[in-house]
Amino acid sequence: MSSGQCTNAPHTGSCEDGNPCTTGDACDGKSSCKAGPPVLYDTIHSDTALVVPHGSLTLASGDVLAFGRRTGQPWTARITPSGTIVWQVVETAAGGWHAAVEQADGTIVLGGYGGLQSVALPRIARMTAGGGVVKESVVPSVGGGTVRALAIVGVDTVAIVLNREKLGLKPLSSYTVSDGFLWSPTQHKVTGALFSEGGEGHAVELYATFTEAKLDRTIYVGTREVDSKQGYDGWLVRRKGSTGAIDKSVAIGTGSIDVFYGVAQGPAGGYFATGASDFTTDSHSEAWLVALDTDMKVRFESRYSLDWRAVGNAVMLLPDGGALIVGEIATTKPGAGAQVDDGLIWRVNAYGATTRAHHLGGVGAQAFLSWTPRGEGGQIVAREGPFANSKLRTLRVDAWATRPAVTPGSV
Repeated sequence: MSSGQCTNAPHTGSCEDGNPCTTGDACDGKSSCKAGPPVLYDTIHSDTALVVPHGSLTLASGDVLAFGRRTGQPWTARITPSGTIVWQVVETAAGGWHAAVEQADGTIVLGGYGGLQSVALPRIARMTAGGGVVKESVVPSVGGGTVRALAIVGVDTVAIVLNREKLGLKPLSSYTVSDGFLWSPTQHKVTGALFSEGGEGHAVELYATFTEAKLDRTIYVGTREVDSKQGYDGWLVRRKGSTGAIDKSVAIGTGSIDVFYGVAQGPAGGYFATGASDFTTDSHSEAWLVALDTDMKVRFESRYSLDWRAVGNAVMLLPDGGALIVGEIATTKPGAGAQVDDGLIWRVNAYGATTRAHHLGGVGAQAFLSWTPRGEGGQIVAREGPFANSKLRTLRVDAWATRPAVTPGSV
């Protein structure tokens, strides 16, 4: 006490910033509570038996929507950044979900297939943020197939990418094509055609999209048949979002089988695409990253494997201009007993050099499917176990992919 005034030294003890996803919060001595490091976790959710997740969508709220199938029926789950499952929904009809987008009003559009995979019919649903299904139906007037990707291309317009099989001219032969359609969520119907790719001898399958809304452009990635001798190339097509007209396209391959499964923004307005390169009959492949500039010209290619099978499923741009890829990697040689996969986290710098690669195992086969940025680290949605007996696995890792021991139970 001095001259009737109270004086206090700045407080530097512990505090709580209100964010359950951080721990060790502390006062910074400047009247603020500084967040500590993130709470890391690695959880196999015991209440998701027989769930086969196919991917996830980061929602505007910060939560993650995981989607796929459970016991042959469409399945979705909303997950918080701390790894808690808020709700799960299993539809009554047979099928599964392969893609999802969120509209400006928070409504979620899901795409996938109805019925058995061998006789799939394209399926679309609208879901509220709380998990309530507004409407679900088979996509009319477009035949069979599976909706493999979605993209917001207008206020009330979603581009749906449909992969389907057609019979060839030769007996017992077939080939795949990818068709794009405009679909209205409010009218719940197809309102027009965008494109059709593929044919006999040059089959096409598209798996993912990235939308540049301000430029009215959407990038579609997948694989395209070169010919029966040269296999398939990784295929990237940039189209006008609202019309489907091709702006740029590029095929990249090794003369074997190459495929892109994910695409994202790259540095300086360019793109990153990830997938698998050099598939061979002995189940060999390499996790693959391609960096392209704004004109779709290749800046560099990077590959990673352990001599057996490795796959990149999703990619994101890092602050230093590099890329982070999540996927899966075989840790045993094919044919040498039961094949075991680890989840793969692979970092590449802005020049294409590998700076870090983590193989994160669990209690069974792994597939890291998608990545949501969380501070300097991120949240991963994964499949734990073989398809016949799998569960949902979620991980929160720091910038160096550090995570605690696996917890085989619900958070």
